[in-house]
Amino acid sequence: MLLPDDFQFSQNNLQDYADCARRFQLRHILHQEWPAVQTEPVLQTEQLIDLGQNFHRLVLQNHSGISENVISESTKDPELETLWQNYMKDGPARYEQQTKAEFTISVPFAGYRLIAKYDLLVFHPESKVVIYDWKTSIKQPKREFMMQRMQSKIYPLVFSLADYPQNGPISPDKIEMVYWYPYHPSTPLSFTYNLQQQEDNQVELKNMINEILAFREPIFPLTMDLSKCKFCAYRSLCERGDKAGNLDDLEILDGLLTDPGWNLDFEKIEEITF
Repeated sequence: MLLPDDFQFSQNNLQDYADCARRFQLRHILHQEWPAVQTEPVLQTEQLIDLGQNFHRLVLQNHSGISENVISESTKDPELETLWQNYMKDGPARYEQQTKAEFTISVPFAGYRLIAKYDLLVFHPESKVVIYDWKTSIKQPKREFMMQRMQSKIYPLVFSLADYPQNGPISPDKIEMVYWYPYHPSTPLSFTYNLQQQEDNQVELKNMINEILAFREPIFPLTMDLSKCKFCAYRSLCERGDKAGNLDDLEILDGLLTDPGWNLDFEKIEEITF
């Protein structure tokens, strides 16, 4: 499979590939538009997407120098205000001096570019960096589930491979990644990094990319795990059902905590829509 020279691999498209090769092909190679919605009810889903985006905006404003009082006065939505107050009370890195918010880094990788968009980078003395990612999901996934996500592998890897001009290369064991959930402010998920993980991540991602490049069939294979189809916009195109998964299922099924097929990342959806 030939990819455009300017194609960039990311946690979004590689997670799609890990979940279903056909979804990766339809969304990121063919740019196939499909009218199916991912989740019902549509209005509530859109509200959750807006909530995630707006929370990210507030934190960006905070790290851009806008006072917390001014930001608080601008939050009219009660649900957003709750998340913001949780951040004001228990949010990490509020007073750190060396930070970069909504910052994108791309590095050469396997003949292409590997890109990561960071919610917040915090630089500490002794060349240590902490990567923060805000997750506005109502339920907090299990640690084991998040460890296997492409984001947990790609974000520290990209930073470890980047020759960051402000600090120079940073050793993998000086990198930490933290998922912070404003609905669960006291229980962030924190992951350290090391050289062995860096090497393992590089091998895994290069194997995935080489597998993609080796495809010669016109249609990539569909996932064998039908649970991943329930919240996929292409399910009817692939004849895997014509009804969207219900948002209530995301909140009550244990699958949300263990299975990638049940884990919609609402604040990231705008990155993969058409």
